[in-house]
Amino acid sequence: MNYAKRVDASQKAITEAFRRVHWWHRVVSHFSGLGFDILTRHRDGYPVLLEIKSPGPPSSRQLTESESTLRDAFPEFFRVAVTPEDALAAVGLL
Repeated sequence: MNYAKRVDASQKAITEAFRRVHWWHRVVSHFSGLGFDILTRHRDGYPVLLEIKSPGPPSSRQLTESESTLRDAFPEFFRVAVTPEDALAAVGLL
C-alpha cells in the first residue's frame, strides 16, 4: 500500500534557495525509505544527501530509522537542514 509522504515545511524554501543560486539538486522525497529528501553536491564536488526537517522543537526534528541508518552508513555525506541557510552551508555556499 502506498502512503502520501509528508513534505517538511521548509523544503520549498530550500529548493527555492538552490534555484536562486543555480545550484544542481534533485528532490527525491517522494521515494519513501531513502533516508534523505534532496540529492545535491558540495562545492568541492562530493555528493550531499540532504535531509530536510521542519522548524520547531528539537523533538520534532528527530531522525527516522531510515535517516539514522543512512547517516550511520555515510556520515561524511549526510547533512540535515532546517533553513535555506543551513542547506546552503551544507553544500559549502555560505
